[in-house]
Amino acid sequence: MNLHDWRDPATQSKFTDGELYYIMDKGKGADRGKMPAYHDTETPEQLWQIVDYIRSFAHSGSSSGPPSGE
Repeated sequence: MNLHDWRDPATQSKFTDGELYYIMDKGKGADRGKMPAYHDTETPEQLWQIVDYIRSFAHSGSSSGPPSGE
């Protein structure tokens, strides 16, 4: 499975806010065990809040190692 380091600004620059929203709303490869769709469980406002939360990762510190607690 290809995982992204969302703390890395270079990783985040590969996705627009709209693309992140769309992936969470519609899912991505859920049939292969990847990102499930959240269209039926989250409101559009909540999905945009999650996009903002993901964007905050790049501002919270270095991507030189695993997140705290790992």
